[in-house]
Amino acid sequence: MELIKQFGFDPVLFFAQIVNFAIVLWVLKRFLYKPLLDVLKKREQTILEGIKNAQEAEKRLEEATRREKQILLKAQDEAKKMLEEAKTQSLLTIQKAESEAKQLTQSMIEETRIQIAQQVQDVEKKLRSQISFIAVEFLRKSISQLFEDKDQEKILDRAMKQLQKDSN
Repeated sequence: MELIKQFGFDPVLFFAQIVNFAIVLWVLKRFLYKPLLDVLKKREQTILEGIKNAQEAEKRLEEATRREKQILLKAQDEAKKMLEEAKTQSLLTIQKAESEAKQLTQSMIEETRIQIAQQVQDVEKKLRSQISFIAVEFLRKSISQLFEDKDQEKILDRAMKQLQKDSN
């Protein structure tokens, strides 16, 4: 016992330090650790939702691309059929009818190309709009807990202006 006193060990003080440590540990666990874990879980959910939204947007883009290819193939098939019909008719008619059939075929092909180009542009506009909407929503969800409302509005306004500038 005397050896312990020579090292300056006081059992009452040691017990008091253990009690104080337990109280501090309990306070930290109750008021800091749990809220911190809740914030981390919410952030993880937000990130997972963002990833899910990005994957859905990618799937939509792939689907739109596939549809676009189908439309182009269908239009090409229709154009080929129209050309074959025009050739058959041109053999049966006189030279004047032949030139008229070629002009008609060419105008139909041009109209089909214009329609295809318009449809492609419409699909691209819709995709840009949807992607922009998803991006803004993702940004809104991502920054909702990181910044104050005023800063969030500034960030969202800046992002929307940039998206509008990029889409033009």
